[in-house]
Amino acid sequence: MAGQAGEALALPMGLTREALEQVEDVVSVGEQVEFYTKEELYDIYPMPDWDYYAYREYNEEGDHWYSRTDGHAYTMTRYEDLGFLALMPNLKQLYFACMEAGVLPDLSGSIKLESV
Repeated sequence: MAGQAGEALALPMGLTREALEQVEDVVSVGEQVEFYTKEELYDIYPMPDWDYYAYREYNEEGDHWYSRTDGHAYTMTRYEDLGFLALMPNLKQLYFACMEAGVLPDLSGSIKLESV
């Protein structure tokens, strides 16, 4: 079970626990996950809705997501371990698209959370 004594929690992209404490927004589209602090969100304001780095197109096959940078298609991605989300007490917004997730951690410690 996750969280047992001695078991290491997988932290994303080499981030530290201290860095995760500063994160306010998490945006995941397919294989790309971005973490934003208050300062970083201020730097990219105004934002094109919530999908800062990707955009969505609809057709008869469903939703498709593409990179705003180079236009590549994001593929459906599965994440098993999202336990690091519980280490974000300042988390305000959590967005998932084009992905499947294992069990979500208890986010009751993220008292600032406004939307998932």
